[in-house]
Amino acid sequence: MAATPDGVPAVTAVAPSPDTPLTGGLLTLDLATALKLGTHGVAVAVDGKVQTDAVVRLKVGSGSKVTHKNKKLVGGTVVLDGSVQLAKGNKKITVSRLSVDVATGIITADVDAKVGVKIGKVVNPKSITVKTDKGSAAAVIMLADQGVTLSADLLARIDAALETKISANVDVNVNAALDVDAALAVNGKVNLDLAAALGLKTNLSLSGLLGLDAILGVHLL
Repeated sequence: MAATPDGVPAVTAVAPSPDTPLTGGLLTLDLATALKLGTHGVAVAVDGKVQTDAVVRLKVGSGSKVTHKNKKLVGGTVVLDGSVQLAKGNKKITVSRLSVDVATGIITADVDAKVGVKIGKVVNPKSITVKTDKGSAAAVIMLADQGVTLSADLLARIDAALETKISANVDVNVNAALDVDAALAVNGKVNLDLAAALGLKTNLSLSGLLGLDAILGVHLL
């Protein structure tokens, strides 16, 4: 690491970039509790595998990113891999190509042949939590601490396809988590703009980052 004239190690930083790719993460939706699927005789499968607990787990896929500007988190997109199928007897409905707009919290997906359907929204998307662990150069960004809301329109589509009565013509809150991973340093260089956007120090060094064990609340612009 380079040193300043007074002998103090200089911070090695990445030039600010508006987007930082997400390197991993997971969306978890507890459909069993929220929709009482067992009562309605509905089974849940993810990528063709039945989920006995009716909990949906989808991995964060390529093309996912967070957007930051002037040391503030301003948005991004989370693309989720995999498809979810709800079935009752020989009737089924498939939800795929889920995507979450970080700024608005809006969740869209393809529902059977219908493309780009708004299926729900993150509750309070402006409030997020950031977690760092000692020894790691990545941050976990928790985008849905307060759960998500599934739209009445989606539930009506499910009822129409499966001939059930899940919907009461209202949106339904679902216990959920959307935790995504973002690299705060690449090749030994700290992304200071992202670090500041996530509530960390504006002059964070690599050694400081690797020694950091913190949980922070951040407000999205």
